[in-house]
Amino acid sequence: MAVNLEPNIPQMIFDRVERFGNQPAFRRKVRRNWQETSWSHLGGWITSVGIGLIEKGFQPEDKVAIYAANCPEWFYIDFAVQAIGGITCPIYKNAGPEEVFYILEHSEANCIFVDTEERLSNVMRFKSRLPDLKIVITLEEGLTYEDTSVLEETPSGQFTPDLLDAPALDYQLVSIKQLMETGEELRFVHHHEFSSRLSDTNRDAVATVVYTSGTTGDPKGVMLTHGSILSVLEATASLLPEEIGVGEETISYLPLSQIAPRIMDYRSFYHGFVVHFLPDERLFQQTLREIQPTVLYTNPFVIERVYQQIHEKIETFPPMTKRFFRWAEKIGRNFYEETVYREGVTSRTRFRRRIAERFVYPKLREQFGTRLKLVVTSGAPLAPEAAAFFFGIGIPVLEFYGLTETSGILTHTSIDSARYGTVGLPIPGTEVIVDDSGEILCRGPNLFRGYDKDPQTTQRVMRGGWFHTGDIGEMDEEGFLRVIGRKEEIFSCADGTLVSPTRIESRIRAHPLIAHAYVYGENRPYLTALLTLDPDAISQFARSENIQFKDIYDLLDNEVIVAYIHTHIVSLNQKLPPQERIKRYQILPEGFSVEAGELTSTYQLRRSVIAERYHDLIEEMYAEDARAAHP
Repeated sequence: MAVNLEPNIPQMIFDRVERFGNQPAFRRKVRRNWQETSWSHLGGWITSVGIGLIEKGFQPEDKVAIYAANCPEWFYIDFAVQAIGGITCPIYKNAGPEEVFYILEHSEANCIFVDTEERLSNVMRFKSRLPDLKIVITLEEGLTYEDTSVLEETPSGQFTPDLLDAPALDYQLVSIKQLMETGEELRFVHHHEFSSRLSDTNRDAVATVVYTSGTTGDPKGVMLTHGSILSVLEATASLLPEEIGVGEETISYLPLSQIAPRIMDYRSFYHGFVVHFLPDERLFQQTLREIQPTVLYTNPFVIERVYQQIHEKIETFPPMTKRFFRWAEKIGRNFYEETVYREGVTSRTRFRRRIAERFVYPKLREQFGTRLKLVVTSGAPLAPEAAAFFFGIGIPVLEFYGLTETSGILTHTSIDSARYGTVGLPIPGTEVIVDDSGEILCRGPNLFRGYDKDPQTTQRVMRGGWFHTGDIGEMDEEGFLRVIGRKEEIFSCADGTLVSPTRIESRIRAHPLIAHAYVYGENRPYLTALLTLDPDAISQFARSENIQFKDIYDLLDNEVIVAYIHTHIVSLNQKLPPQERIKRYQILPEGFSVEAGELTSTYQLRRSVIAERYHDLIEEMYAEDARAAHP
């Protein structure tokens, strides 16, 4: 079926506004109630923001930064800026002042939207060093900040006399309410200008600059066009199951500064879903139970943790009940394998699955609510056994793989091609190959324009028309891609075995008490790991087990908690090939943090920093006995 090609992203939204009218577009929680906004109102607010920016002197190709948590305003701004020919530059909501300064200075953004006093203060801290920044717009009225710009350190960490004498710059501080009121008042004055800019914006225009996390250096600004993003939405439209349609309900809670969560919300708008915005990720489980979404985009850790919790609960059942649940799980596994790998589901499996659906599967699905039809995941390797389990009990899990430079999606699984352990087939219109070195290369309409102000790096990764992803992978004869890991992170053990630590780390983090895992083993005879614990999760677990403690440090050596984590490592080792098993590990008393330089602002490991900081502890695990994790 031919897909109608939209001219630009905002026009795609306005087409949905016309089509869906008063149907709900999204909901946000105000106190205890979910407040609904229709598509018609969404279209009106986008227009008001856009006209308000025109009145402020905003020009095509000007850049606007968005520094806020997930909320409806995030997309009013995003679509409004793009509608009048501008470019949005998202900043991670937890970014500190130095990262904010870097992005604002590098992008030369002349406007930024912020949602809290803390984020406003992070922006204003270096305002005297940001001559391009002319307008600061708050999402809440009455936000104030402490003006410490002349007293704080520069991003390099040094006090400079220049800052003390820096003149106050001419900038405006207004609220989005004031901006929208201006836009509404002048709608007839600037309506032609707004419409003209919208029609002049084509698929080749840059829509957004997305900054990478910068695990090995400064973030790079990835320029994505309207066409590259729209090509992904159009190519993946046919991959959703037929029963997924207009009005499905979903949750937006993962950081919109990252391309994958943002592209999933774009997909929700593209298909007419109702998006529930959640600004605080810690409320995810509560919100999941409350709204019971029908479609869910999340990361693999959520899938794997729920899988583990279900099986831990099954182990507490009486023997006969436990045997019945295991029988039902086996039937689900047969259903998955016959659906994906064989010619079809046998009548025997269908009959047995009806029994399991009557007595078992609804209870297993309760963690996700009673309405969930589909889960989509990306960002880390997904445990095949967990994905197959949920597929079998009636919650298919689709997985996609991509990078910021590929507009978030390069390959994607579907119901008929959910070969877990792979990330599916290339999306229509793209080409993917694995070169002789094992690196994944691709080309297609979803590729980025280049790195902003960095032509040398652009030329280094774009060679011969192919984008060199930096990922190592394998492709089978049918075109299914398996991603092994980042080229720069894969290391060789003493026997020459190549190991991707991120794949193992993601499996370790499936444990509900573990916050982060760092796997090491370069030129070593076996793998070791450093683990950090989630303070909230470990405290809640201790209370549930009636463990007495004064603070978190009392729990690090608690026998019950140590045994709980050890059992997880032993169980995981049984599922991993010998060369990927963790032989020794240590639980750290403190977690990795952004402030200490061990994590990026998006909580990715800075491996070199951790290796240097914990060098002695790592050496001890190779020099003397520690906790052995071999089964």
